[in-house]
Amino acid sequence: MSLWEYNVTKKSYPILEEDKRVDTLIIGGGMTGGQTLYFLKDKKNVMLVEGANIGSGVSKNTTGKINYLQESTLGYLITKKKVTKAKMYLASQLEGIQMIKDIIKNEKIECNFETVTSYLVTKKEKHLKDLIQI
Repeated sequence: MSLWEYNVTKKSYPILEEDKRVDTLIIGGGMTGGQTLYFLKDKKNVMLVEGANIGSGVSKNTTGKINYLQESTLGYLITKKKVTKAKMYLASQLEGIQMIKDIIKNEKIECNFETVTSYLVTKKEKHLKDLIQI
């Protein structure tokens, strides 16, 4: 059982039994679908559909961490002398993290969010130089 399933009361939603016409249809009630719905919540005629339970697919098996060190993307860009792209990548990741913090604060979401140090490690000495550059 996933950590995200403990102490969770699953809410039931009605089955869609008739044709509906919408401006925006979001398919999938995982993290991406939920975030999309959040950002479109003030728009008219938006619908989210999910084939099982909300957050019960891939989303329930995530680590729950948010970071900007996806593997060593930043280091890869730097080693390839793509410093401008590396700066844009880092800025976009930091902006995304700040957006999440703002949503948590503004919506008063109790989720035990905390900022901690992130580390990248390698078992191979040949990759060490890439990690040092990050």
